[in-house]
Amino acid sequence: MRVLIDGDSCYVLDMVVVLSRLMNFDVVVFAVSEATTRHIDYKFTLCELGPDSADNVIVEQMEAGDVIITDDNLLAYRCMERGGKVLSNSGLVYDLADFVKKGDLLKNTHRNKSRKEIVGKYLDFIKVFFELMGYTPPTCIHDGTIHIFRLGFNKDQRIIRKRAIAVAAYFGYKFRFYTRSEKLAQRNPDFAVLLPNNENKNLDLVAGFKKSDVVVTSENYFASKVLALGARAINHEGYVFNRRDYHKSKKNPVQPVKSLNKKQLHEGKFCESLISLLSSDVK
Repeated sequence: MRVLIDGDSCYVLDMVVVLSRLMNFDVVVFAVSEATTRHIDYKFTLCELGPDSADNVIVEQMEAGDVIITDDNLLAYRCMERGGKVLSNSGLVYDLADFVKKGDLLKNTHRNKSRKEIVGKYLDFIKVFFELMGYTPPTCIHDGTIHIFRLGFNKDQRIIRKRAIAVAAYFGYKFRFYTRSEKLAQRNPDFAVLLPNNENKNLDLVAGFKKSDVVVTSENYFASKVLALGARAINHEGYVFNRRDYHKSKKNPVQPVKSLNKKQLHEGKFCESLISLLSSDVK
């Protein structure tokens, strides 16, 4: 069984790729634009420009039992006719019985959710994806949580959040994302926490972290506070912070950690580091 992704409009691409690789399933992305390939290794099939060109390639290459991720009703119908299992970006498992033909038109009686409705509901998608793939998340020994915040203006933070959500779900971890944006918090009710503007109150959050928790942050000083409490911290490039990275003095209370080369993120270093940290905490 493989996972085939209609990549030109897939909002859950990063999560599906990460989860499929963790579960040892081959994943192939089909798209008409190379811009779909984002900082992680997977099989990619570039399709010719044209109406339904990527859809036709997917139907030709799929086999019975493959899982296809798409929001295209016609593609879903064609894949199911050939024995495929189809899942939408919003976590809807397609069924041939849901489709009705009116002349030459094919209509799905179940409405797919819009992109705005999908954002913030990634945990719902992952739950259905696990059921479809026959995977049961393990039990986290220490009831751990992944906390993501303080990524600054890193343009890849949306990708990082999606990958962290996927890894957390795979290992049975809880997930929290901290933001000062009320709009972002409202769009992600499952896991977003609105931060106060008071910097001291933000640091107070650290006091509630457990040793089994992992904090993703790009701020060295904040990471030092996390380490002082015995919790773990990594940055968006996959660097695992260590107490040896810091030394204290009157002029420079915290020794900054040198940023890794940008290529590290493209090689999936963040996921590798996060997986390594969590793999010892499950049973």
